Amino acid sequence: MSFRLAWRRLTELNKLIAAALLALDRTFDDLGAKLLSRRSTAQHVTVVIKPMENLMSVMQALSGSKRREAGSRPTVVLLGVVAMFLAGVALASSAADDRVTDQRAIGQLLDNLHRTAAHSEAQQYFENYTDDAFFLGTDASERWTIEAFKRYADQPFKEGRGWRYEVVSRNIMTTVSANVYAFDEVLSNEKLGLCRGSGVVVFDGERWRIAHYVLSMLIPNPIAAKVGNETKRWVDASLQN
Repeated sequence: MSFRLAWRRLTELNKLIAAALLALDRTFDDLGAKLLSRRSTAQHVTVVIKPMENLMSVMQALSGSKRREAGSRPTVVLLGVVAMFLAGVALASSAADDRVTDQRAIGQLLDNLHRTAAHSEAQQYFENYTDDAFFLGTDASERWTIEAFKRYADQPFKEGRGWRYEVVSRNIMTTVSANVYAFDEVLSNEKLGLCRGSGVVVFDGERWRIAHYVLSMLIPNPIAAKVGNETKRWVDASLQN
């Protein structure tokens, strides 16, 4: 191999290394932002980012060394691959830990919602909702802002007639945002039988709160048509009056 060809190949390799270093630098910045967006503590971020910064320094030193040897190039590239792999593992581990913690906290939030309703604890009950939350009840007219819902619940809670729903099952699902989850749960009520509660919870910077809650009755398929016809007759009659 001629000196000119060898020099050209070394130059091209050096450009590739520089581009890889730039890409890794951006990857680390993006990783740090994603970890912070998941409400990770400073300690968690430091544990993940600091070793990567140290690895980045080593790579930069190898790439910028005056005594460049052909054997050092694969080392730099290998370190880059290792760094990317570690970044992915760290992010996946952090995300999994966050999901478990989030789902546990959201489960406690929903349990507290049903407990405070059953005990007619108005203030504690409505603290589970955001200030701009909506509650949708079983009647078509019941799409309430949180203030309208408070007015509806005021008298029953004052008289100790809160509503009791026992949780039969529950699912808590992630969304595209780390600060927003969806949920659905099957509930049992003495008067209405099986119902379903579903909705959205958000993290407000301090705790999880319910932004949207929908309560619906679960109707077995064999009697769905009968219930539907009865509902239609009732609605038609009410419109005529």
